[in-house]
Amino acid sequence: LLAELAGATGPARALLSPDRRATRLLLLFPELSSARMVEVASWVERQARALLPPEYRVTVAGTALHEARMMNLVSRGLRRGMGAALLVIGGLFWALMGSWRWGVATLIPNLVPVGGLLGAMGWIGLPLDFSTAMIGSVALGLAVDDTIHMALGYRHARSRGMGVAAALETVVATSGRSLTLTTWVLVTGFALLGLSTFAPTRRFGLLTCLCLLVALAADLWLLPALIRLLEGCESRPAAEGNLRPLRG
Repeated sequence: LLAELAGATGPARALLSPDRRATRLLLLFPELSSARMVEVASWVERQARALLPPEYRVTVAGTALHEARMMNLVSRGLRRGMGAALLVIGGLFWALMGSWRWGVATLIPNLVPVGGLLGAMGWIGLPLDFSTAMIGSVALGLAVDDTIHMALGYRHARSRGMGVAAALETVVATSGRSLTLTTWVLVTGFALLGLSTFAPTRRFGLLTCLCLLVALAADLWLLPALIRLLEGCESRPAAEGNLRPLRG
């Protein structure tokens, strides 16, 4: 190919480097995911090395491939970072609440915003990029803060002798009101980013608003339901242990 192009004139000479020792071929692909793009590039390199003599060196490059490789790194980093963060947060909740069941119960509401974000992105066909990859971390941090306020508020109410229902009503009326106010303040701030003409900034702002609202809903409705379920599971064995057989 290089020998044939060496004597070429006109547009064909644009395929050769100035020293005529390298050539560049442009390949067009349909829209592919980042993982699929990297797989296709690796396949092209393997096929070229198998077909060409060993003295030829083939390298697949390009902006799309570079971005695909970067997004693969971002995706792997996001999975590892989220996994490590959830393990640490679950351990902290376990130590804070003094029970692994409570650790799991308080961790679930923090998974809902992240799961809702990824589900919404998949539903509307929005790819994971540098801007959207940060939203999960932001939502997780804010959701954990809200859950800590609710869990500790409930624990404090129970230590004052309140029942389960009364303690939940108290914590929702006090801590829940504060969380609602702060969440709407944050939503208003991030919603302003939705007015941006730069698409990544606009997506970041709107999706963060969605995560904040889902996190608030999970702490106000899902967490109390889990607490009721957990309190019922823990109190049932104790109640059964206090039963005495009836004597006729």
